[in-house]
Amino acid sequence: MKQRTKVKKDGKGKITSKPLVDDISKEIKKLINALKDEEEYVRRRASEALGNVDYSKVEKETVEAAIEALINALKDENGDVRENAARALEGIINKMILEKLIEFTQSDVFLKLADNPSELKRIWEKNRRVSEKKKLN
Repeated sequence: MKQRTKVKKDGKGKITSKPLVDDISKEIKKLINALKDEEEYVRRRASEALGNVDYSKVEKETVEAAIEALINALKDENGDVRENAARALEGIINKMILEKLIEFTQSDVFLKLADNPSELKRIWEKNRRVSEKKKLN
């Protein structure tokens, strides 16, 4: 993955650059801390903002920290904070699932299954039955 960089001047007027990923991670950490603020408005805006982050450019540890913080925010006393946290988690999870599906469709396993539709149908039926059994229990 190509890293974009942010160019800025240091204290001595020299031009420096650093990866934007570092900046994004720092901002996410600020938002995570804001979820613990005593002001409901700050927590509400932080939970909303965490749902708008493009986590594909963020280190795994930072994503995990954001997910953990949002899960904790589901217990917030304010309903808007809880709702924003739930929506943010839903967005993160949906994007992760989509990325994994795209990755899978490019794999050798998928290509073999695509060449053999009856095998793909058999696997789908098996997974459907397992899912139905789980719902009944």
